[in-house]
Amino acid sequence: MRRWALRSSLAVVLVLMMSLWALSGTETARNLVVVLVDGMGPAHRQLGELASKGGLSMNRMPYLGCMETSSYGLDITDSAAAATAMFTGRKTYNTVIGYDYALDKSESIMSLASKAGMSTGIVTTSALYDATSAAMYANVLMRSEYRNISKQLVASSVTLAAGGGGGYIGPLLKEATAPSREKPSFNAYFDLDALSRGALPAICLLAEGAMPKEIDSGTSPYGLKDMVEAALGMLAADGRPFMLLVETGSLDGSSHDNDAAGVVRGMLAADEAVKACLSFAGKDGDTLVVVAADHETGGLSLGAGNGLNVNVSKLLKVRASAGKMASEAASDWKRLKEIMKKYADYDLDDEDAARVRISADPAREIGRLVSYESNVSWGSGSHTASIVLVTAEGPGGAAFSGWYDNTEFFLKMRQALGL
Repeated sequence: MRRWALRSSLAVVLVLMMSLWALSGTETARNLVVVLVDGMGPAHRQLGELASKGGLSMNRMPYLGCMETSSYGLDITDSAAAATAMFTGRKTYNTVIGYDYALDKSESIMSLASKAGMSTGIVTTSALYDATSAAMYANVLMRSEYRNISKQLVASSVTLAAGGGGGYIGPLLKEATAPSREKPSFNAYFDLDALSRGALPAICLLAEGAMPKEIDSGTSPYGLKDMVEAALGMLAADGRPFMLLVETGSLDGSSHDNDAAGVVRGMLAADEAVKACLSFAGKDGDTLVVVAADHETGGLSLGAGNGLNVNVSKLLKVRASAGKMASEAASDWKRLKEIMKKYADYDLDDEDAARVRISADPAREIGRLVSYESNVSWGSGSHTASIVLVTAEGPGGAAFSGWYDNTEFFLKMRQALGL
């Protein structure tokens, strides 16, 4: 009897020890990939889920968390303060990058990773000097200091950067590779194929500013998935552990325009990139993939009092963004009906046409009209205080479960990498 009791006690102790070990989050990953879908709230994920065949991969990752998104003293953040909180662990004011609320410089997770001997990379469909990417390497009081931020990128320890931003970064790279310099800091590329054949450290500029939204990209030779695959291949070949930030900004822009069709295309493209990351992680066996957002944009609601189903098939047939339709119509508003019929198969009546013409934001008015026809509505043209969802898969992924503040995202990344 005593022997049985002893065995039972040892078994209980062993189970408790294993549970405590699991809860302590001691498991770490060699590589970390963070996919940040700017502006993506829970409803955005569900709209993408409805539009996809078989569901979104990002929604089927085993660990799920809920993250609050406030900035210092405000319920509603901008991307600069949100990225600073997530990547440095410090709250700050809207528009500020890399300084905390006391205006002390904050060190990013990517800087810590670089100091630990890891390769680091950024892939984005936005400009590389835009707020989300910049929070990984820059310190500025105003997110609009694009030239200053670009200089800090060129002087940074980032191993690989690919995205838009050629208007500001391109001239700096030409200066850096001038004959007067003994050795350029980065190899400069302006084509994804050239980058894939190239060498690190590298900056690849694919657009003057932000890259086109997926719904407007037409016959573009590559998208976010292609950029991700190229970056993963190069970072893996470098031989060192690595951290990669993958960001897509198109969803945020579409949500500001209340453009559900643009959101759907952006969500599907983002999920293709997530699939590429998960495929790499599955083969590698030591890579953690985390999918998150910095804030929600637009107050998206799947329901507008226009039936009991969301007509995603109609949204998928739209062939241009609300912004593109508004831009084309602005040169001749008499063509507005023709343009909306051409791109969205939308029969615009005279009353709505007049509302679009006199609006201070014609793109948003067009977006709302097309969204409503598919039973999608919007509460705002700006950011909201909604929580965002975080999903993770791979070693250390359990740390991203639960409900937490955006500053804790930084701590969870450090824990996952053992930094």
